[in-house]
Amino acid sequence: MENGAKATRLQVLDSENEVRYTSDPVPKVDMTPPATPAFDFEVMEWESAEHLCRQHSPTPYSLTQKQYSFILYQTAGNHNHNPSPTSTPPPHQCLLDAFEESYNYPALASLAFQQFNFDEAKAYLLKSTAHQSHHHYLITQATLTTATTITSALLGEHVRSIDPGADYDFDGASALLLAMPPKTPSYSSSIVSLLQTTINRLKHFERWNDLHMALALELSTIGLESLAQVHTAKVAKCDEFVTKKWLLEQERFFCLQQCLNSYSPTTLLSLEEAEKRRVELMELMNLWIAQNANHKMRTSEPHIDIGIRHAFLAVYQGLKLSSDVAFYAKMNELHRSFTAEGLLDFTIDTSPPASAVNTPPRRVGLISNNLRFHSVGRLVRGVFSSLSPKTIHLTVISDERSFDDSDLQARADNVVFLSADIDECQKEIAALNLDVLVFADLGMDAKTSYLAYSRLAKTQISFWGHPVSFNLTSIDYSMSGENFGSFQETYGEQLVTFEGITTKFSMDIRESPEDRVATLTKLGLSGVTEETRIYLCFQSIMKLHPSFDDAILSIANLDPSGIVVLMSDTKKPGWQTKVKQRLQDHPSVQFLDAMPYGSYMKLVTCSHVTLDPYPFGGGVTIFESLSSGIPVVSDASKLKVFNFATAWNSAIGRGDDEDEDSSSSYAERAVELAKSVSADRNGIAAEIKTGVEKSLLNRSSEAEEWEAFLLNV
Repeated sequence: MENGAKATRLQVLDSENEVRYTSDPVPKVDMTPPATPAFDFEVMEWESAEHLCRQHSPTPYSLTQKQYSFILYQTAGNHNHNPSPTSTPPPHQCLLDAFEESYNYPALASLAFQQFNFDEAKAYLLKSTAHQSHHHYLITQATLTTATTITSALLGEHVRSIDPGADYDFDGASALLLAMPPKTPSYSSSIVSLLQTTINRLKHFERWNDLHMALALELSTIGLESLAQVHTAKVAKCDEFVTKKWLLEQERFFCLQQCLNSYSPTTLLSLEEAEKRRVELMELMNLWIAQNANHKMRTSEPHIDIGIRHAFLAVYQGLKLSSDVAFYAKMNELHRSFTAEGLLDFTIDTSPPASAVNTPPRRVGLISNNLRFHSVGRLVRGVFSSLSPKTIHLTVISDERSFDDSDLQARADNVVFLSADIDECQKEIAALNLDVLVFADLGMDAKTSYLAYSRLAKTQISFWGHPVSFNLTSIDYSMSGENFGSFQETYGEQLVTFEGITTKFSMDIRESPEDRVATLTKLGLSGVTEETRIYLCFQSIMKLHPSFDDAILSIANLDPSGIVVLMSDTKKPGWQTKVKQRLQDHPSVQFLDAMPYGSYMKLVTCSHVTLDPYPFGGGVTIFESLSSGIPVVSDASKLKVFNFATAWNSAIGRGDDEDEDSSSSYAERAVELAKSVSADRNGIAAEIKTGVEKSLLNRSSEAEEWEAFLLNV
């Protein structure tokens, strides 16, 4: 075989050495082997096969599929060549041993496939993806190519013509496809090619809708929303679902959920894209509601069939607040239209007995599925674990797998783990006879969000774990604080403004490592020197809105000695690609992968400035930066949610750090702050930490204010 040729087919030989099956070509998959000593594969003998086998034994993935086939053919005893007397074990076994020792599972999968042992081939391929994922290797081209061939075989397209008794193995094929998400953007095209190639072979396959659904869900998960939309549309033609006919129930809800998600993009190329998607989504929701006027399509599991991702993502689009209010109103109408009658209208009897006296202990419930080392869990832990047991009887309500907070576990008088079904959850919570129920993070979890539609306690409150309002009549109050900003016009419930910061937050005051350059280099930044200034915006990628791009690029251009550090998301290459495209791959903008919390805090303490993004800013990240003595720059005028950076900078006496009324731009203020830190890091850090310890952390007044409110509301 000529070096550099592409091997894109796999042949299967029968016992008479006749070709019984040849795979279809696999597009866009480059199987060019690395440079190796040339072998004449047409005249290869036992000795050369053994030599090739041993030569490649320490080198995984270096042989092509055609080479695998030929070696098996040459060494399986079907030729008249006599084995070399030194061949112990025989070359075929040598080949298997070499591949096993070098973790070359794609090769073993190919060999098993050629022997029609599909279960073994599937097992080897799954073992390959597991091994590569565990060791953080890229999913190799050999794995992708083998997966295409074996998946096609498992689906029975060609193999049934060879073995009429062979049956479709849809579950096996799905397992292979969904085990291989791309690890980097460069592999996205390969995996998509694999998926498309497989599905294009299944035009007459009776379960092609199922495969389209599985692929669309997976593509959404990894951030390839446009391709997810393509597959969604192919599920029995989604456009027909909304205009012409009804599908099977599973497929209808799948289409509904996928359309809601795909029209609420996680990352955007422009604000115009967000506005266009919102208009289209509102039109679709109106159409769906009209189509379902007879309530033919209803679910008793809205948290599964409809989900809540569309509601969670809406605020990140950066549209006008009036647009968000209209969206949530229409969303509520749609949720009720497609949910089983009465499920979202469960109501307890709130009329007090004639002799009722409001005496402690007051029965209070805290509900969230994020009560662990999570931003929400850390924000509510301090206050609720400090409530006096003499006046407050506290019930914590959560999923068992989600509740992992020792402080709340120690304080709780009662813990209720949620059932799987919404109606059962409603009955369980109603039986608690709560005076007050606090929803910590509406919109972040589907089950708790749908439970919020019902009246489960006499008074219901929303905390700002996710700072939006669904405008539900079942929510009476939402919590706000001094300098959080004025948002009452977007809230259907009453905003209650506490005098303090509404949370009793605790964390250690962090010191900067002595060798910042070495620490930053070890964490993954390149080109760092003593003079390098670090502008940190280590937020989830969905907070990197196009309107914030100008600030990032301006900082990068204003400070030649600066690096803007952003968080990457290689598991979602579609999102990552959009952000990099918008930022024009600026050399002063670097992305780091998410890292363990200890490493992240080292990154924070080595920075000069934390950038609070807009239109959706940070929360816990503000505490983490200020407690490390790192100043935070923000712009309250551009935020569409509570202005936490404003409030907490003001609380420690550094309101000027994000004074949008000054003549300086956001970028200019950030660069000025960074240069100040360069000149006097220790002095500025000490000043900030003093303010943080005095005015932000472990504030007992917050728990007292909460307790007074809960007792009297």
